[in-house]
Amino acid sequence: MGPSVVQIAPGSNSTWWVLTSNSTTGIRLDRLGGAGDSTLTVPQFQSSPWDSTEGGVLEKSDGRPVAYLRSSGNGLVRAALADTGWAFTLLPGTSGTAKIWDVQTDAIGNEHVVFQAITDGPGHYYRVGVDSTHTSEVPTSDEYLSLAADADGLPWICGNIQGFFNLCLWTWDPTAAAGLQWLYQAVPLDGDLYIANTPVAIASDGRPHVFYAEFHGSERFDLVWATHDIGEDVFFWDLQKVIADVPRSITVNRMQGFRLILDAFERPHFIFLSGVVDVGLSTLEIAIPRD
Repeated sequence: MGPSVVQIAPGSNSTWWVLTSNSTTGIRLDRLGGAGDSTLTVPQFQSSPWDSTEGGVLEKSDGRPVAYLRSSGNGLVRAALADTGWAFTLLPGTSGTAKIWDVQTDAIGNEHVVFQAITDGPGHYYRVGVDSTHTSEVPTSDEYLSLAADADGLPWICGNIQGFFNLCLWTWDPTAAAGLQWLYQAVPLDGDLYIANTPVAIASDGRPHVFYAEFHGSERFDLVWATHDIGEDVFFWDLQKVIADVPRSITVNRMQGFRLILDAFERPHFIFLSGVVDVGLSTLEIAIPRD
């Protein structure tokens, strides 16, 4: 089996980190661009087959990479490159069936990870700060969670509540009493939510942007942008269709291919796949809201 991309992350000095896996040679971490391309191997993962897509990569403030990987039989591992080589940390409470959902580093230098610790369990949040770590359960959360950090370095986690096809945003308040640190708000829906892909981004003023898909019949879907102004009641979200009636396709699931990013001016950019039904080839498109 050929290599499959697990995740890609921007680095310093115009570089990119690309985490890939291969069913025969294991995990590899490539650095592309900048002063030159190079490949790093991660001990424990370089000589054994590893074709899972459970992983993530980010760059620390010192320019060194951190990979989050699943170690069979153990759990989720944080592998950080240091002066003396790779340092490994096992994420608390994780099992050999755990899953990484999303990873991110913020402008302050904190690492944020959202993951599933055990099969069918709720989502968990893991944070690595300058001099401390934190882990906690995201109450009532389900699988396929996405993550964004705000300007204060606090996490916002997007997904659905276990057992329901709804859409929620959780945020963490470290100053609140134990058991009350996770708050959530519901995002209104007009249709049936596709729960396996719900990108989120938070502007510097705290304005949330959520990008999600709603089923339009059995084989087509709409992509929707949800946001609300700061100071507005969170029940009054603005919902706009970015594109309507997209064919899902049989050979390629285009509902897995859409993403959301904010540019330097904090305008949302919506990236998605479109094309003809039952055709494997898709067109990559980018939509930006009009001023």
